[in-house]
Amino acid sequence: MVVVSCMTCGVVVSFCARYSRNGETIDHFATYSAQIHALNRFSLRHGGLGLCPEALEFFAQSVQDKRVVCEIGMGTGISALVFLLEGRNVTVHEFDVGGDGKRQVSIYLRSKFEERFKPHWGDFHIEIPKNAMQCDLIYVDAVHPADAELAMQHLGGGSAEWLYHDGGAGDVKAREYLLEQYKDNWNELSISDTRRTDGRRCVYYKGKLTPSSGLP
Repeated sequence: MVVVSCMTCGVVVSFCARYSRNGETIDHFATYSAQIHALNRFSLRHGGLGLCPEALEFFAQSVQDKRVVCEIGMGTGISALVFLLEGRNVTVHEFDVGGDGKRQVSIYLRSKFEERFKPHWGDFHIEIPKNAMQCDLIYVDAVHPADAELAMQHLGGGSAEWLYHDGGAGDVKAREYLLEQYKDNWNELSISDTRRTDGRRCVYYKGKLTPSSGLP
């Protein structure tokens, strides 16, 4: 298992994370600040990556070799933005009910990335089976067990890599559910443990089913 953390550049700004790729230093503040400022105008409640600027590296690295990313729950749109900026050949499929200004965020992302951002609005139980596909990376925030089961069955979850955490809304957390449901068949590949802007911790995980395990 690999633990990932990033270097901070010591400037008093909300987004200030750097990492090195192929000998080149990538400054996430310079890369993302304008787009994130644009997303903020839609007045969505900040949570998740909005409070975890140093975790951007983990999301950026996770998408480097991927082509199809599926998100279950849009949040504030920051994760989709990172995937689209960092994965030049990535298409993001967004599954969400579409409330709380998220459709306005979608319009903004479509204006920047066109057909590479594909929203699927409505009930997950309808939209995920209707838009079945093979995803290379699945990102879930707080998860309802039925959401994970739908992703396993219809989004290629048995072979995809997953990003998730053990916080967020709801009684069942994503990590708790995946570890309990798949037990020794679940393989955690890496962890990102960084600080939140409010002083707490941001802990994200990447994992997948072991290749020979199949679905329970």
